[in-house]
Amino acid sequence: MRGFLRFLWRAVQYQPFTTVFGTAVVIAGISYQEWLAEIAKEPPWYLANHLIQLAGIAFGVLIVAYVFYRQSEIDRTSSPRPNMNLEDAIEYLRIRSEWAVGRVNYSKDQDHIIEEDIDEIIRDAAAQGRITIWGRPGSSIIGRPIKIAVSSSEWPQLSLDLTTMGGGGPRGVCARSHAQDQYCWLRNDERELYREWPPASYARLIFDKTWKSRRQKTP
Repeated sequence: MRGFLRFLWRAVQYQPFTTVFGTAVVIAGISYQEWLAEIAKEPPWYLANHLIQLAGIAFGVLIVAYVFYRQSEIDRTSSPRPNMNLEDAIEYLRIRSEWAVGRVNYSKDQDHIIEEDIDEIIRDAAAQGRITIWGRPGSSIIGRPIKIAVSSSEWPQLSLDLTTMGGGGPRGVCARSHAQDQYCWLRNDERELYREWPPASYARLIFDKTWKSRRQKTP
């Protein structure tokens, strides 16, 4: 539901006039008989015909459907953008994603934390080109380094710094190689994240016995 609302909001932002016009036509069509009676006590038979009302509703629905179609095409063809901090993406993966359902935050038997699994799936997806991650090189001679897309060919040699994955670090989440930070202030594309790891429904999360441990970061 949240994903649909985000999609709807993007449609309104990109095509505000068409969205409002189509919605207004649908509403006007539904209440057509009422406001027609207010305008004319004895309207002509062809205006009072229910087919006119149905045609108006159908026209408005087609306009709204066109808005949704255009927005889906924009989402499908638009280039990825670094519009989300990777630490927020990690938080989403741990708490809200379908992937995390049934996974504990920390396994005492295996001495294993969920961030290790998240590190693995993010690097796999980035190395295979399914998601794009941007970062600033860990060292720069002049000033703060510029933000660049990390090449998919680099990810097999990189790993996320577990100490930065919890958030709150001064340089965000960092990717390391050879015991050195190679990229920091990592960011990702929100649309790619939700496409790769869809959110779990709240109905399923409520019955997930491990959800509490992930939210509170407890064993």
